[in-house]
Amino acid sequence: MNKLHVIVLATIALFLGFSCTVEHTINYNEDMSGTNTIMVDYSQMFEQMGGLMGDSMNLGNDLSVKESLSGLEDDFADISGIENLKMINEEDNKRLGFSFHFNDTKALNQAMASYLSDEEENKKAPKNYKAKRKALILKFAQGDMGSFTEGLGDPSMAAMLNMFDYQLTINLPKPVKSFNNSLYTLTEDRKSLSATISFEDMSSGKEDLTVKIKW
Repeated sequence: MNKLHVIVLATIALFLGFSCTVEHTINYNEDMSGTNTIMVDYSQMFEQMGGLMGDSMNLGNDLSVKESLSGLEDDFADISGIENLKMINEEDNKRLGFSFHFNDTKALNQAMASYLSDEEENKKAPKNYKAKRKALILKFAQGDMGSFTEGLGDPSMAAMLNMFDYQLTINLPKPVKSFNNSLYTLTEDRKSLSATISFEDMSSGKEDLTVKIKW
């Protein structure tokens, strides 16, 4: 998802008092490769506006998808293990974003570090996603939100993003035996965990999505 897309959505949300949801989904395969998808769902904002802006709210058309893809390709150009990068524009569902395939957790860490920051010195990949033989560890440092807002190029984005919710879904190839964070909900088949919190709570450290998942 082009950072400009987030800025436009956040600006509209800020001034009109509406919220959006950032949906982050990671689908893992047996070998811990997988697909990472980040979408912004602005359907609630659109519905609350009651169609006042009509077709002018079609952000997918207003902003060049080709330009967005080109920008992401530049971000990920030097990262080994990132494939099938694509933009997603679900106009009918009022959702837009991007997805890519990663070969391993190292590639995922590097791609997310590159996406979250425009500063070269911040592109050293943190180990936010760590895979072991029978476990997956996700770490969410409070500083990550600072990197995200810096990456968007405008310090005022922190206030705007506080109006967003962040929804994380982790889909796994095997049933989960245990996980150590009560913010997550486990599906009946025990193969998917999800949690939703506000960016404000995450950036302030009030809520922490760090979790160790065992199978």
